[in-house]
Parts: sequence; structure tokens; C-alpha cells
Amino acid sequence: MRARKLVVLDINDYDVPAFRTGSGTALHFEVRRLRSWKAVQQDIGGPAPCRPDIVLTDIDFERDHSLEHVEFPECGRAKPIGPLLALPYVGSRAVWSLAVYSAHFRSDTPGVMESPWVLLPFGILISKLEGRVFDSRTLSNDAVPQGAQTIEDYLAQMPRVGNPSSALREALDLHIARLMSAVRSGRVRVTNAKQLRRALDSLLQVCEAANGATVPISQDLYLELFSRSHGIDRIQWLSLCADMVKYIGSSVDEQGAKEMIDFASDLCGADPPFQCALEVIRVQDERDEVEGRRPPFDVIAAELYGTESNEMRREILRLGVLFANIHACANSQFNGLVKRDVFLRLGISEEGHTYNGWFGKRSSSGIISSRTLKVAPLEFYRNTGDVDSCFIKWGISELSAEDRIRIHHYLESFAQSEGYVVPASLSYLSSADDPSSRG
Repeated sequence: MRARKLVVLDINDYDVPAFRTGSGTALHFEVRRLRSWKAVQQDIGGPAPCRPDIVLTDIDFERDHSLEHVEFPECGRAKPIGPLLALPYVGSRAVWSLAVYSAHFRSDTPGVMESPWVLLPFGILISKLEGRVFDSRTLSNDAVPQGAQTIEDYLAQMPRVGNPSSALREALDLHIARLMSAVRSGRVRVTNAKQLRRALDSLLQVCEAANGATVPISQDLYLELFSRSHGIDRIQWLSLCADMVKYIGSSVDEQGAKEMIDFASDLCGADPPFQCALEVIRVQDERDEVEGRRPPFDVIAAELYGTESNEMRREILRLGVLFANIHACANSQFNGLVKRDVFLRLGISEEGHTYNGWFGKRSSSGIISSRTLKVAPLEFYRNTGDVDSCFIKWGISELSAEDRIRIHHYLESFAQSEGYVVPASLSYLSSADDPSSRG
């Protein structure tokens, strides 16, 4: 899967030649432009409708010739259908943002901003953005409860911008804030946190050696996201950080690299043990491909995270075993679980004695479980050598709601390389407490 730029949909009846993919402020964005209400129909009814991350919409469509003879009461010559045309794109991505621009923000046309054609669709749009219901002083016959925020209040707080380039700058700030919120709530999860941080650390080292000169940022650097609603998504890092390079640049100096590292730390901070476990598995895969032999999970975990706390190291190991079990389950289309597949995935020998403690007493049967999944609680103890070694005892414990989310995330993350098929329904992969299943 190739990394993509953030997709920006500009719904505007006026052609702005400078606002195009790869040009000016939109240098690091893929821009789709729709100029009429019929063009919106053609898009959403076509074979590949636009799936924007950011929707920019003008309010007034007075240049749409198909609306030339349509009148909107108390709006003068204005045709305020822009917010209405944005509605089909609500929820087009796991994280979705909206910005509005209009000359009516700066002109004496109160009828436009109070028109039902503006307030009704705006009520739906901001309800989706904020996750709550908004009242309206203009539309409601009932008194608005004291202290309740209305659609009019929300519009009054929106930035007053009059062109798509300015709207994009405002929208990116909003989009990053919404992305942060989605990650913190668990609705969206970062898959490649460790890889991204490692790449940014290397970028900083190059910048430090450049003695004040700027260093170009690779187009291949990306943030990988997972959501239950939209699966895996890869977004170019430059697209997310366009404001840090002044929108028209592609390089950073030492200070800029540090700002990107701080941004990545805030963005990727959710569920560190999961991120570490995935990184261990990726390193196992890389070494297996180069050396033809899969190194043990706990050895790689000790190399990468040996200085972490015992609690963190134990959780990384527990997740390694959990995902090895899921790997074995997926190999059998979730019809059973073969011990040998678990051992192979962990990089250990089924016949050896070193890791017997990982699974407790050995059984003559190769089948550990069938259709159900029990995960071992981990207990730390040390060997008699000079180097600490992490072992786990096989036991029985129920999966937590967080583990169920992690399982889906793991399967999606490795679906392409391993050929996994995520099951539509399995008892131990379902949870009413799963926050990522909500919109």
C-alpha cells in the first residue's frame, strides 16, 4: 500500500486556478474540485467518488448556471447551497474535517447566514464533527436553553476566511486536532509509531550535521493509521506537516525536525506496548527474510526494549504470544489452533526445552484450542545467567476489550504481508466496549 497525500475536496462554484494539486498552498495535498451541484451528483454517483480528509466549501453558488433562476428568500442574489453539497462527504474517512469560506462572512448579508439553506445543513455537519446536537435561535420555535450552544454560536466562532488557500490552513489545524482526539480515544490507532520515530530521529541527526542547512524530507515517510471502520491507511508525513514547512517547502532544519519529533510523540503515544510488539514482529520478519531463520520474539524484544520497565517488557511479551496465537488461528481460517504454528511464529523450537515455560506442560496433542482463545497471564522470572531472560507461563485468562481491539488492529496491519482475512464475526473478537466501533 502506497502512502497518499491528504485529500482535499474544494466545493466552489468559482474556479481558483492557483488552488490545484501540487501547487502553492496545496503542494502537499491532493485536491479535487467540484464547481456545481450537478458535478457533486456526478461524483457521488460515479464509480470512484471522492473520499476527502478535508472538505472546503464556499457558501454561495451564484455562478452555478443551473441555479440561475432559483431564488432563495431573504438571501438577495446569493445561492447558499455550499454546506448542503458538503453533506454527502460526511464520514468519508476515519478522521474527517470541514472548513467553510465565503465573502458573506465579511459583507452585510445577514439573510444568507441565517437562511435555513445554511443553518440546516450546517447543523448536521457540525453535529457530525462535534458528536452532539445543536439548537438554533433562528429555526427553533422553542426557547433555547440557557447556556446551550447554537448553530449560530458555532458559525460566529468559525474563522472568517474568503478563499480556499486560507480555508486549507485553518482546516489542517482542525484536522490535526481531530486526528489527535481520534487517536487518544482509541477510534483510530497508529500502526507504525516506532518506525516513524526512528526515521525522524535519523532526520534530526542529519539536520544536526548540516550545520543550519535544511534537509529534504522523504516522500516515503508516512503515518500509518488503523480504524475498524476504514482499515489501514497511510498518509504522507509531509502532507500532515505542511504547516511546519510553510506549505510550499519540503525541507526542515534542526528546529523543524525537533518540532516534528514532538508532534510524532504526541500523535503516537497511544498504547506503547502494542506499538513495541508490532515492531518486534516486523524485525523478526526482516531478519527471517535476510537470514532464513526467524529469531525468537523475546530475544528481539530484549534487544529493542531491554531497558524498559518489567511491566512494559512483560506486556510486550504477552502481546507477542497473543499475536502468535492469532497468527496460528488465521492460518487455519479460525477453525482451530496448532501449537507448532504458534512456536514457529515466535521463532522458537517446538522440540526444545528452553521455552517450555511459555506454554506450560506439554501435551501429546498438537491442538491447543478450537474456536475459542485463551491467553496466558505472564509471570516474570530470571534465569541463572548474567543476562535477564523473559519467560512466560501458559495459563487461562479472558481477553480484555482492549485486546480485542488490538487483535483487529494486528490482523489489518499484517493482512497484506501474511494474507490474513479478518473474520466478520467471532465471539472473542467482538466487544460492546470497543471504542473504535463507534463513529
